[in-house]
Amino acid sequence: MPEILFDTSTYIKSFRIGDPSIFLQRAVKLGADKYYSRLWLSLVVLEELYVGARSPAAIKLLGKLERDFDKAGRIIIPGQSDWVITGHVLRKISEKYGFEQVGRPR
Repeated sequence: MPEILFDTSTYIKSFRIGDPSIFLQRAVKLGADKYYSRLWLSLVVLEELYVGARSPAAIKLLGKLERDFDKAGRIIIPGQSDWVITGHVLRKISEKYGFEQVGRPR
């Protein structure tokens, strides 16, 4: 079964459009064949969400998200090699698309 990991931006968009239902999802439907995939949570994403939380309701929702994923054993804790690989991948993407050029948005 494929595994899914949402980036912080996915959760932030949910807040911005006023629909925090994504915070309650623990699986994602992948197609008309009703095939579901488990959802995982990265500690990096969780940390970024806590930093940006601006209301008691948001903090409470993040607490539920954290507890649920911890209880399910589906929290990803990046290690040193994960960060090194990520750095190489981001560098290659940056070089390919010229993100390091002055004035060009990422």
